[in-house]
Amino acid sequence: MAESRDKWTQVVPGVERGVHGVAERHRGRMEVDSQLGRGTTMRLCLPRTEIAAAPVAPVLVAPKSSRRIICIDDDLRVLEALQGMLRQLGHDVTTTNSGAEVIDRIGVEPIDVLITDLGMPGMDGREMAKAAKHLSPNTRVLLLTGWADRLCVTGDMPDGVDQVLGKPITKAQLQQALA
Repeated sequence: MAESRDKWTQVVPGVERGVHGVAERHRGRMEVDSQLGRGTTMRLCLPRTEIAAAPVAPVLVAPKSSRRIICIDDDLRVLEALQGMLRQLGHDVTTTNSGAEVIDRIGVEPIDVLITDLGMPGMDGREMAKAAKHLSPNTRVLLLTGWADRLCVTGDMPDGVDQVLGKPITKAQLQQALA
């Protein structure tokens, strides 16, 4: 399996680590079968769990006031989803994948909330949170990451971060975090 994993990593750098990370976080495993000339098959094996009754969805109410929010993530799909949900909640939202753009904006215009990913090229979420708080101490910084559980368990709250949120996130969770 290690040989197959190495082949996969060479073909698509970063993908294997992401899939393997999902498997590890859910106490599962990843199996890779790769044969020259035949292709590669990847299996994500997750342990069976008991399914609890679905919780009743909270009632979404209009926000007390519209907030100016900047979202930064290197995944365009995440940015589009965040923008849609936050606008539905009545907020003024700007999205970007550039840490430098966020720093430039925070320096000249009031931003109520910054929602940042943790792992990004260039300036990561830790650096972003610290810089944002330095420039605008009253800006609320939310760290949105697939590693939220690990950060909360280890108590590894990055400097400048007010709250850690897990991916994927729902509109109700965003509303609660912004309340």
